[in-house]
Amino acid sequence: MKKLNTSFLITCIFLIILAVAFVVFYNQISTNVSNNTKAISALESQTSSLQSELASINSQVSPLGTQVASDSSKISSLQTQLSSANTQVSSFETQITSLTNQLSSDSSNISTLENGLSSANTQITLLQNQVTSLNTQLQEYVSSTSTEVASDLTISQSYGKKSSITSFTASTNGYLDVTGYSTSSTGYIYTVNSTYGTSSTYSFNTTTSTITIPVKAGTIYIYFGNSDTSGTITTYFNSIYFYPY
Repeated sequence: MKKLNTSFLITCIFLIILAVAFVVFYNQISTNVSNNTKAISALESQTSSLQSELASINSQVSPLGTQVASDSSKISSLQTQLSSANTQVSSFETQITSLTNQLSSDSSNISTLENGLSSANTQITLLQNQVTSLNTQLQEYVSSTSTEVASDLTISQSYGKKSSITSFTASTNGYLDVTGYSTSSTGYIYTVNSTYGTSSTYSFNTTTSTITIPVKAGTIYIYFGNSDTSGTITTYFNSIYFYPY
């Protein structure tokens, strides 16, 4: 009986120890579970926060990706434009080189032409001096051979009439220089040769001018006429010269 009580007592003590151990283990497990739950909750909170941040970052990354694509397109376009510009620059440089060479050639040609022009101007001056000398000689010759037929004459006539101006005798063939004007736009001059008859008519109107009339040897009669239909016509003769051939 005493031995049975000892066994029961040992069994009870074991169960009590086991119960205490279980309680301690349970409490430890509960504490660990609680701590783990808190850790999990904290991690879930951090995860949620990180997910929010990730969503925010993604919302920022998306437009940045669009901007990057747009910038890439712009860069490609600018590279194309740069390539075209470089081609144009190369073309312009070629043209500049060509124009520079042409300018050098033109400058050389201009220098040659300027020298030629200087030489030509010298020759022109010499020829002008010769022409002046020949004109002087010609005037002297003409003065010595010409005959003044009339000068400072004024005549008046009615419309549609003809009037004799003057007459002279030409010993050789030659020509007349008649200088003056008339108040009629239809005025004209002609000559009558005692041997060869009437010449053509020559316009002699409101503008002062010199007309040249070829004549043959003989007595020459000089006439003025008009084709007006009314009024009186006045004609002025500054000079009339005969020049023999």
